[in-house]
Amino acid sequence: MQDIILLRGQKLSYAKESIHLRKRILSKDEHLLLKDVSFTLYRGEVLGVLSDYETLYYLKDMITGTIEPKAGKVKSEAVIASLDVMDHVQNKHQVQMFLSELFDEYMSPQKVDEILKELYENPFFKRIWYKNVDSLTRTELASLLMEASTYIEADIFIFCNMSNHLSDGNSVRFKEIVSAFEKEGKGVMLFETDVEMIKRLSNYFLWLSYGQVRYEGGVQKGIAYYNKYLKDKS
Repeated sequence: MQDIILLRGQKLSYAKESIHLRKRILSKDEHLLLKDVSFTLYRGEVLGVLSDYETLYYLKDMITGTIEPKAGKVKSEAVIASLDVMDHVQNKHQVQMFLSELFDEYMSPQKVDEILKELYENPFFKRIWYKNVDSLTRTELASLLMEASTYIEADIFIFCNMSNHLSDGNSVRFKEIVSAFEKEGKGVMLFETDVEMIKRLSNYFLWLSYGQVRYEGGVQKGIAYYNKYLKDKS
């Protein structure tokens, strides 16, 4: 791993506004989701981030610039690809159109056409090519995003809660893809609600509890700390 920083989050905070007008007028936030969260992603690093899905969802959107943090900054000049099954479960486009729009964000139209022709010859993609994305099972959609990521020209890949949707066989393939990105010097962020995938694939660990950093550091030590917390809690 080279000490080249691809992405840095500095003291990120985010809170949902209250649904009640009076509280909004008084600037009282109903639900604080993140508070003073900082992290650094290096080239060739697989950073596992453990938290509840809502926290991960908003952190992902802050990193990609979809929403602005209430406080703090995200610093990066890297190209970021964010892949989350739940972002697409209501997409009514055919798979071929979905892939075309996805790849258009990262490469030239000519390259997109070449990739689409290649994917159409793939048995998995050929089977779902003319299906609407919202008709796919979540396992199929996870497989689609996983395989599509190998063609995306990005510096950072964020995979959000993939372990919740991948089959056992696809989990093996996912490990191959993440390992390949790591060797290529990409930055990978695994946003997970379960610690097992982080344990297997990450080389650095960030645990967020109630929107705050509970642990940041090595994976083995972090998993032991997390398991002790669960044992004490039970």
